[in-house]
Amino acid sequence: MSDWCSHKKFSGMCETFRAIGKKAHQRALCSANEGNFSWRIDEWHAGCTVSGTGKGELSETDFTVVDLYGKNQYPDRRPSSEVLLHLLFYWQRRDIQVVIHLHSPYTLALSLMDPDFSYDVPLTAESVLMWGKVPIIPFSLPGSEEIPQNIAPYINRCQVAVLAHHGVVAWGIEPWETYYLIEALESYSQLYYDLYPYRHQIQTLPPDEVDRLCAARKKYFPHRQYLDERY
Repeated sequence: MSDWCSHKKFSGMCETFRAIGKKAHQRALCSANEGNFSWRIDEWHAGCTVSGTGKGELSETDFTVVDLYGKNQYPDRRPSSEVLLHLLFYWQRRDIQVVIHLHSPYTLALSLMDPDFSYDVPLTAESVLMWGKVPIIPFSLPGSEEIPQNIAPYINRCQVAVLAHHGVVAWGIEPWETYYLIEALESYSQLYYDLYPYRHQIQTLPPDEVDRLCAARKKYFPHRQYLDERY
């Protein structure tokens, strides 16, 4: 068995996710042992956080390696119970290098207030550029095979999704860019939550400006997919 944990690249990714976990905890995107992170190591293996770890204080021993069938390569480090969700992304899209799952409170709150909400009210330029629309995936038991089954139709159509009554998951190529997608979505959600009592008075971006922003997406994020394909 390869000793991935001794590789410099593995250690480097652990350091990156330790920093992401600390920032996510500071931003209240996760509490206690909520959330989980993973990254592709090679064609058949992925690194991921160990079950039950607090994301704000991760150490290098809080990461393990699994193959894409879910077999743990380090028996003394139990992988996250939601590792099957992560592995689906690596099976379905070879370009995906990173999957991040957090429990963003305002993003989740909007999905509870309106199960049909798609986070596409054009309040800011960043929201149009970064995600366009966000699907809300029906609730499934965390760690079950139902979550991967329910999210599978969206993996090739967007980069972030809300798991109803649960949290948020984002997938991408680079760790920080993927994390910032969740953080930006949370900031947008807090803004919309604060404005919700006045939602019928909100001045949104004009349609022509939304069209211009959508046209600019390929310049800024050429590797992303968007649900609002009409643009």
